[in-house]
Amino acid sequence: VSTQSTGNMDDQDRSTNGDYGTKFIQPYLEHYFSEMTEENIWLMNSIHNLYNQNRISGNLLEIGGGPTIYQIIPSISKVDKIIFTDYSKDNTSRARNWHELGQDQKVWEMFFLYEVELLDKSLAVSYTHLTLPT
Repeated sequence: VSTQSTGNMDDQDRSTNGDYGTKFIQPYLEHYFSEMTEENIWLMNSIHNLYNQNRISGNLLEIGGGPTIYQIIPSISKVDKIIFTDYSKDNTSRARNWHELGQDQKVWEMFFLYEVELLDKSLAVSYTHLTLPT
């Protein structure tokens, strides 16, 4: 996963919105992604079907990924490289910390396991094709 923040920073540095990074992200993840709800199952099924019903390959550009990675999980076995972008440095830092430091593994583990279940086979997922620019 490559992560990049985008946006015009002329007025102020909106990419690290103080309260957004410190007070919003963790409660948001806990509220919406702490379990495989019907909505999360629908999201994962839909994204999985998109990748498996089409011949998708090459690089994936994730624009506005937010603090989540569930949306790229089904693509990992299909694409060569994932470039993760977001306006907020807090969001790209979150993706980078998951990838490089293993943070939030518990949050996303059930999403990875669900994708493996959808693939209907044991799958050793390799993260070597995920890169993060500095």
